Amino acid sequence: MSAASVQIQQVLSSIETLSTEDQEYIVSLVRKRLAESKREKIKRRAEEAVANYESGNVTSGSVDDLFN
Repeated sequence: MSAASVQIQQVLSSIETLSTEDQEYIVSLVRKRLAESKREKIKRRAEEAVANYESGNVTSGSVDDLFN
């Protein structure tokens, strides 16, 4: 078992000792943090795309152009 797997098991074991309400709160909190992380990745990718466009590092064409 990897070190990460052991850590996850330790965290899960700790969470299991909490009340149902606290466990639900943790689930909610983790979901919100994951959503925020995904939004940040999308934002960075959009900023990268805009920078590429502004610097002229993009081309346009048809699908056929892409595969030729």
